[in-house]
Amino acid sequence: MNPDRRKLLIVLPAAASAALISPSLQAKPQTENTALRIEPAGTASFLPLQQVTLHVAGSGGENGTVVILDGAGREYLRAKAGGALPFVIGGALGRQTARLLDRQGVLAAELEFMVDCSTRLNDEGGVYQALMEAVLWTMMSWNQNYPVTTIRHQDRVYQLFVNWIFDHTLTMKGMKYFWPDLKDAVDFFADTQREDGMIWENCYPSTPDYNYFDWKFHYDDFVRRIGGGFWQLRRAPVESHVEQYFIEALYYTWKATGDTVWMKSKLDSAIRAVRYITKSPYRWSEKYRLVHRGFTIDTWD
Repeated sequence: MNPDRRKLLIVLPAAASAALISPSLQAKPQTENTALRIEPAGTASFLPLQQVTLHVAGSGGENGTVVILDGAGREYLRAKAGGALPFVIGGALGRQTARLLDRQGVLAAELEFMVDCSTRLNDEGGVYQALMEAVLWTMMSWNQNYPVTTIRHQDRVYQLFVNWIFDHTLTMKGMKYFWPDLKDAVDFFADTQREDGMIWENCYPSTPDYNYFDWKFHYDDFVRRIGGGFWQLRRAPVESHVEQYFIEALYYTWKATGDTVWMKSKLDSAIRAVRYITKSPYRWSEKYRLVHRGFTIDTWD
């Protein structure tokens, strides 16, 4: 494997978020008499809890008030300006704003700066840092081509860590600390959910021609084409864990994003999946009132 490609994939999450922000500090036009400057300078973004110093230059500025707003527009610091104001960066990530108000509370100067971070680990000797990088590489290289898989369906491009709901869910438990986008996989398997509530196990590029999986899984509709026939949804009839991992993916994605509105929009799909798994004769034992599966040495092979 090309070592340069490996290095590229390891830094891609940071690059993905960095591509959305300006490479340098952004400042709105300031008055002729006052200006704001933040140190340390020369960095694309600052870190949460980083100690920085805001310098107020110009006549009269030192008698004003400094207000700091976080990336969500919430004020988290208000203090007398002075010539230099040290403070600790807090609040929400994103484009933060430092404002200088004069004695009358009128805006005299304004400076915008980026606050961003990514998961990292620093230890003496770098042993655990190297371990974390290796783990990240392993999660990002499931298909050996890209750090994520993309599937186009009904004019939307979905991003998944793995195109299998089982593997995606397990990979996502680690990738949620590194990758900014988590919801697409749950959205995809919810949007393609079978009418009776069954969750498809995976989705692969295909051609409209009849293939092996059409022959193997055609009974009881365990294979289906989407995307004009160029993508194939599949479900091994013997598998009984798929709905479980769909619901688990929904739960862990909600915990990682905190998006309750989005989570609520998927509850109907989750309930339908539970109803399917507790009614399908392929998955449910009425005798024991438990989920079961066929006795087999393997599932797909």
